Amino acid sequence: MNIFARDPRIPFHKSNPVSMFLILLITAAFIYSQVHGMRTWQDFYDLGALNGFLVYEHGEWWRIFTVMLLHGSFMHYAFNTFFGLFVLGSALERLIGPVKYTLVFVIGGMLASVAVVAWDIMTGNQVFTVGASGAVFAVLGVLLFMVINHGEIFSPRDASSIKGLVLINVIFTFLGGNISIPGHIGGLVAGYLIAMILSGSSKLFRYQSSGFGNPFEQTYQDPGSLDDIDEVDYVDDDEDPFSKYDDYTQ
Repeated sequence: MNIFARDPRIPFHKSNPVSMFLILLITAAFIYSQVHGMRTWQDFYDLGALNGFLVYEHGEWWRIFTVMLLHGSFMHYAFNTFFGLFVLGSALERLIGPVKYTLVFVIGGMLASVAVVAWDIMTGNQVFTVGASGAVFAVLGVLLFMVINHGEIFSPRDASSIKGLVLINVIFTFLGGNISIPGHIGGLVAGYLIAMILSGSSKLFRYQSSGFGNPFEQTYQDPGSLDDIDEVDYVDDDEDPFSKYDDYTQ
């Protein structure tokens, strides 16, 4: 089973309604920022960029959510929407269902923002943060938890791909420029912890409630033989087949 493969017979908006909604929402926010010439940090501040001091000292807590809708460049937007939502997010949504996926993305993204707020306050950082990368890393955190604790539902190739993606993105987080380290790492840890909570309190995976089992486990059921039949009733062709029933009308 390839978790990244989608059934081409089902439209994307039906198989992945939450991912589709998030893509449209983030795309609309990006188009709005481009049409209105959002280029400076002051512009993004007005739209809802994140900074710890604005949240902690001025009480602008709504920024921990609005930050996920804003992106500083086309490449930033394209990476988070295509790779983060269309590839990774949609695969997770099909695995755990739209409700749990919404919880992972929204709560994971907001916890990543809280990590940024804490980092800004501790370090005195005055830089604004934008992007849905924290939520995308929360998705990676859930997938990592699933690979480690429920590896039987993944093919060896998918399991290796997920571990590799996590490793590469963590390395790139520390080596790349203009990247929010607390946002990425905070999102990854948040996603892993959310998966732990969901798996402990309820059925984490959609397949558990729909009878889906290990796709690599072959089972064999003995169809039986004619010798297992204890008794066969024969009906005399000359006998009235309804004679054994009492006459009953209503």
